[in-house]
Amino acid sequence: MNATPIRPGSNEHEELARLLPQPAERDLPSDRHRQLQEFVMNHIQQDLRQGTRNPRRSPRRLAYLTSAVAAVAVAAVAVGTGTFGGAGTSVTSGGGASTEPAPASASGRQILLAAATSAEKLPLDTRAYWYVKIVSTGSRNGESWLEETWTARDGRTWSRGSYQNPAAESASPPAFPEGKSDDKLIEVPQPSPFSLGGAKVTIEQLQAAPIEPTSLKAWIANLVRNSNIRTSAGKLTDAQQRQHVFEGLVSLVSLLPAPPSVRAAALRVIASYPNVTSLGPVDGGRGLLISFHPEESPARLVIDPQTGQLRRTNVLIPTFGGTLSNDGGTFAITAEWTNTLPQ
Repeated sequence: MNATPIRPGSNEHEELARLLPQPAERDLPSDRHRQLQEFVMNHIQQDLRQGTRNPRRSPRRLAYLTSAVAAVAVAAVAVGTGTFGGAGTSVTSGGGASTEPAPASASGRQILLAAATSAEKLPLDTRAYWYVKIVSTGSRNGESWLEETWTARDGRTWSRGSYQNPAAESASPPAFPEGKSDDKLIEVPQPSPFSLGGAKVTIEQLQAAPIEPTSLKAWIANLVRNSNIRTSAGKLTDAQQRQHVFEGLVSLVSLLPAPPSVRAAALRVIASYPNVTSLGPVDGGRGLLISFHPEESPARLVIDPQTGQLRRTNVLIPTFGGTLSNDGGTFAITAEWTNTLPQ
């Protein structure tokens, strides 16, 4: 870098100050620019005073300081625009979109909050069918299965599935001669509404759910409290109701057709719970440990940080009702809107 020479007898303060770029509000606020300029110039003046006591080194020192001023100015602009990816700083692409919502060492709470920020920036999807595919592998009994559902906005639902059961296949005669179920697409005669923490909800209700975290949590709690959810012991206790609310929040980021703003709110509520632990980067996103029930081991979940969508889990919350499922395997989840209904 060629430094601009400073003429003997000139005002060094003015000559060096002019090397700093003018403040641009979109890159660095003017007050930050002023603070940076004062900081740099104070150090330059101290160095100049030292240079007076040793004049033979002044030209080299001033040339070095000239380069340093320019380097500090460039660094300041880089920090202002977020192009350096240090701890806690977003790394941006050419289009300005965050390519990594949270640092690799982020806590579970930070991961969820970063995913919420990414999710709420996604556009509202207006396609026709809510599509869910669940692939279960590695269960304790060796069973594997695949299930797909398509739900139209008016509630009509189509489903198909296939599964392999070693015990059934080895039976004589085998229960499934082909080794799997028929895998035919059927329309569900009486479509069931979606299940949110055990409470029945429609697509319209999910689309209109609150987008403020506290209000969303209260809305789910009211649905659970006023529903007819029962266990073998009777109505839900207060503790069980709170657990169902938590499960409902996880459903909103996994299997239910919640709009991006509602999913973002659900992620922020989940982040407020004390039982969320980070597993760091994993295949498919960021790994989390979340306790669904105090007496059971935490569930392992994988969150896509770009969409806020749950992609993999060892615990499944049924879409259309039922109890929490954990068969020792892994459930890979695809949940998205589509315009395509298979023939």
